[in-house]
Amino acid sequence: MRVRVKLNQADLTGLAVGLPAEIVLDAYPTRRFRGRLERIAPVATPGMSDKVRSVLATFSLEGRDPILTPD
Repeated sequence: MRVRVKLNQADLTGLAVGLPAEIVLDAYPTRRFRGRLERIAPVATPGMSDKVRSVLATFSLEGRDPILTPD
């Protein structure tokens, strides 16, 4: 399963494809899922203001969990 995330440009420092990640989903805030950063979009898009930009990233979740269903 994969998760698409909008990252703030300020959060990009130190990120690289292949790094492990701990993923927390809004729907299950008490659960932690292990994953890996699969992709960072090459182009940033405007965020909530003209000074802040967002970048789309894709994370893959390791293993399977019966609580998660693809959407």
